[in-house]
Amino acid sequence: MKFKPNRKSYIKGTLAASLILPFVIIFFTWRSFLEGPAMMVPLFLPFGIFLWIYFGTYYIVSGHKLFYRSGFLRGQIDISKIREIIVGTTVWTGTRPATATNGLLIKFNAYDEIYISPESNDALVDALTQVNHQIKVTSNNTRP
Repeated sequence: MKFKPNRKSYIKGTLAASLILPFVIIFFTWRSFLEGPAMMVPLFLPFGIFLWIYFGTYYIVSGHKLFYRSGFLRGQIDISKIREIIVGTTVWTGTRPATATNGLLIKFNAYDEIYISPESNDALVDALTQVNHQIKVTSNNTRP
């Protein structure tokens, strides 16, 4: 089963900023770019990378594996090795094939963890717990 990422948060702003900023730089230094138009390539490279992450992020539960892909980050996790899932949390460091906040922190093996942000946290948690009933699901809803 394929799960789309949640795209409601900062990823849209980052994508817009990475597109607008090169045009602002070109506007103020346009003469330099007339002499060497190849200088524009490094300016638009971040936009291309963010676009790749925006449209290339997804999660698949197939058999006993959770496959994830987000830009250059890709991998698989054996669902039987998942110990705990913390729902509704946000992680800013570590392996993070995610495009939004309030996602899932998946703890697996002895010390490994990964943060993902599916469109529906509950649907992905249900798919994972159907395969491995031993998964401890914890909610991190600290909002009133």
